[in-house]
Amino acid sequence: MFIFFILIIASSIILGVLYHRWEKYDLAEMHYLQALMIDPNMQKVKNHLALVRKHLGEINQPTLNMKSYQQENEF
Repeated sequence: MFIFFILIIASSIILGVLYHRWEKYDLAEMHYLQALMIDPNMQKVKNHLALVRKHLGEINQPTLNMKSYQQENEF
């Protein structure tokens, strides 16, 4: 049973990292939360989740447009 939980945690973290890299932040958040439900003491996963939520907050701001975002971040 213990190995089963380790496999679930590992797959959730891997999927979270992949979705984060692919900028699928909502899916990354879901997988990070799934891993934290099993083991809420994983600090690295909490850090990744915070980064994902930061991206979700920036993307969902209604006043943000692509031109101002590019100027601020100097693309």
